[in-house]
Amino acid sequence: MTFNIERRYRYIIQSIFAFLFVYFFLYKLNVPISLGVFSSAIFVVGFSMFSHYPNIKINNLVFSTILPLQLFVGTMLFLKFFPNLSVIFAVMASAGFSAIYYVSSLVDNIFLVVHDREEQIPLYRVALTTSQVLSVAIAIPLFSALFKLNVNAFWQSLFVFTSANFFSIYQFWSLRFDDDTKNAGVGETLLLCFFVSFLTAISNLSVSFLPTESFLRGLFVSCVMMFGLSYVQSHLRNDISKKNLLQHLAIILAFYIILLIFSP
Repeated sequence: MTFNIERRYRYIIQSIFAFLFVYFFLYKLNVPISLGVFSSAIFVVGFSMFSHYPNIKINNLVFSTILPLQLFVGTMLFLKFFPNLSVIFAVMASAGFSAIYYVSSLVDNIFLVVHDREEQIPLYRVALTTSQVLSVAIAIPLFSALFKLNVNAFWQSLFVFTSANFFSIYQFWSLRFDDDTKNAGVGETLLLCFFVSFLTAISNLSVSFLPTESFLRGLFVSCVMMFGLSYVQSHLRNDISKKNLLQHLAIILAFYIILLIFSP
């Protein structure tokens, strides 16, 4: 009976529950981080099986939960480490989280349909572009909150390295049935994932000595990750151009200058 509900209504239902879960459980109760991560994982897996049925399979369950779980963790840490938020802002942040969660679920559903049919569908290209935007939008609050953790820069960089690696794995999964993208082998895939993760982590280390706001550092590091993901995608499509490289480097340089300007 549960799976007789139309899929669009399933996404609306899970987004409403996601809002309630984040605001009342993760934010209001201020649960420990370990419990918050564990409960978020249970929530994401459970509702992914509910909303994506029958396209969800064991072999793609992990991939389809990468964006939602990182979104949950980022939102939880963001609300926890920025405690001076007003009630209105906290509600708005939770509502914004719910909206992004809804969009990420729609994108994941398209990828799951493509993987199930093993062929492209009309919305596939749109989903690819949207997934890149979502990855950066999720990374900004996630990285900003990670930089608030009471650990040294090396541990923060390790967390960023791990998170960027998951974003990179998700990109490879989403590009699997792109006709313009070559199928990379296991060795090349691991190497390119490491490239993105290493680039993201080392960018954090390079600015960790600056006494700047964690949010600005999160913007800068997310921008570097975006460059890495875009470079890998261009590499797989054999479409690396000097113009695109210069554009991304100009954006990175702009955010680095902002860091320097706003450092005390």
